[in-house]
Amino acid sequence: MIVAGLGCRDPGAAAALRELVEHLGAPTLTTPRAKGVIPEDHPLAAGVFFGGKLEADLLNQADCVLAIGLDPDETPPPGRRFGSMLLTIAEYRNTPNAFDSEAEAVGDLIDGLAILRENLPPAGVWSLAAWSRQGVTHRSRSKNLLAEACRAPGGGTLAPNRVVEIAREVFPKTTLATTGTGAHALVAAAFWETYEPKSFLCSANLGGVGYALPAAIAAKLEAPNRPVLAFMGDNGFLLNLPEVATATRLESPLVMVVFVDDALSLPRVAQEQKRYAPLGVALNSMDIPKIAEGLGALGTAVEDEAGLRMALTDALHTTKPAIIAARVNPRGYRRMLERIRGRVER
Repeated sequence: MIVAGLGCRDPGAAAALRELVEHLGAPTLTTPRAKGVIPEDHPLAAGVFFGGKLEADLLNQADCVLAIGLDPDETPPPGRRFGSMLLTIAEYRNTPNAFDSEAEAVGDLIDGLAILRENLPPAGVWSLAAWSRQGVTHRSRSKNLLAEACRAPGGGTLAPNRVVEIAREVFPKTTLATTGTGAHALVAAAFWETYEPKSFLCSANLGGVGYALPAAIAAKLEAPNRPVLAFMGDNGFLLNLPEVATATRLESPLVMVVFVDDALSLPRVAQEQKRYAPLGVALNSMDIPKIAEGLGALGTAVEDEAGLRMALTDALHTTKPAIIAARVNPRGYRRMLERIRGRVER
């Protein structure tokens, strides 16, 4: 198995990584910040590495896991260990190293990947044809498990994963996507497919509330001819009101999708898991389309898949910032988080 991290996002490193992956026939997981270094429709793309329970079974089945270009904030939490032999290679020392690795190589990543490719036998010699298919199987199984978790009882509003999946269907492959922090960020990382490096922008460890919109504005300035889509929670939207005005002033035709659930969902789930009463996690309901209009942007609110699809299609062709407030059902977030990270010890 290969786990690819932030250090692989350079185009040269991404190309060298792909050559090694295809040479070995090794299923490859990518961290959220490395999404796209292996196109996510590639037959050896195994999905997203969250450093938790979801991918543990797959990693434990491997004879060896090669971690390439992982940044310290992308490694598993302390105490998380996998059953396979682990080797790491990066351009700088991974200190403190949460991995219990057998060996660590530090140096130029492109040269190191070339040396590995030249000295390791190809997939045919390893007879890895059957194992290589485990990546696709795991990717499909993981998405199904998380989608099932998101489909909480008492529907009537959008499942969070469907917001991302419908956006992926509407927007072209060249889209630059950004996400902030919160439960929705894990959904975006899991369900938004990325096909080239640096096309999915997120903060370290999916932290940093308010990251999505500034990143989207910068992305649009850097790549004015590419569609730009920002995923954010309603709390992130509130924190970014000045940046909405900035996007309007710049006449930046980017699209913002706000997951509206009137709550700080990650802290709320953490409180539930520890059997605390909810405290300080509720947000007042707000009229996001009116706020958008007041800041010079386009705004619409949706509560079902047909409305979301129509709003995304319209927004894709606008010439000014567009904000889509998607009312989501948050009841499945806890199950989703526990499938990714495991249960919290009480």
